[in-house]
Amino acid sequence: MSTISAILRKKANRQGQYPVYLRITKNRKSTFINLEHYIDKKDWDEKTKRVKKSHPNSVRLNNLISKRITEAGKEVIDLEANAGENERSNASDVKAIRKKIINADHDFFLIAEDYLANLKKLEKYTQLSAEKPRVGCFKDFLNTDKFAVENITVQLLKSFQAYLQVEKKISQRTIVNHLVVIRTIYNKAIKEGLVNGKNYPFGKDKIQIKFP
Repeated sequence: MSTISAILRKKANRQGQYPVYLRITKNRKSTFINLEHYIDKKDWDEKTKRVKKSHPNSVRLNNLISKRITEAGKEVIDLEANAGENERSNASDVKAIRKKIINADHDFFLIAEDYLANLKKLEKYTQLSAEKPRVGCFKDFLNTDKFAVENITVQLLKSFQAYLQVEKKISQRTIVNHLVVIRTIYNKAIKEGLVNGKNYPFGKDKIQIKFP
């Protein structure tokens, strides 16, 4: 028997807001996933396990909750499908599900989608039309639909620079514009608490962005 639900944990931060978590319980073993968002207790509907409309970002937060529940449900189904009839999942199984979902949050292209969607929402259409293909170019270079932000290293970005110069034959200024987009999305991931800045590849003695 598995249950997956959103909860508001009891410990508030310094601002008096409470963190929204996902709780996954299977065979009485539970694990919790921090959704990296804090809200006021008055904005939480305990009955529906969703954010109330009184919160300014209720739609977005509820979409995030639904998405994470769907992802967790798929992982639980896969776990049960791969287990023998008499096998019972244990704590390590539930923690494995947690790890997969958390890693999904770190996908560069998922974060990029959100970034581009915000540009559209803000009606920054010129910037959107310029930056969307730059994200696509980085995806073509990596040749994958998923890539963890933490795996963006100085060496990888240097290789990307060479790829743009040799394969795409674009100007140095345009290459810098491509790097700016990657840096912006990486900064967004840090700001939202998805990754820390420990392996940040930009800055002094790393990738420095300077327009020619």
